[in-house]
Amino acid sequence: MTHSNDTFPAQGISRIKSVCMMTGLSKSTIYAWVKAGKFPAPIKLSPTMTVWRNSDILDWINRLETADDCPAISQTTSTKQ
Repeated sequence: MTHSNDTFPAQGISRIKSVCMMTGLSKSTIYAWVKAGKFPAPIKLSPTMTVWRNSDILDWINRLETADDCPAISQTTSTKQ
């Protein structure tokens, strides 16, 4: 999940393909987590263009410092109990 800031600047916006590459998540996972409130919401620029603020994505990544904060790990753990 480590990527250079050269390819994902802190400022600006990115489309789904770049967000998938930056996070290592699939498109369907991103949209499911957005719906569940576990991932930053996108901005709809037009009927055919959806983007995310790069700063929102980078902030989300920075908050994943512990396993309890990671939606994927929390989801897996809660289903096993």
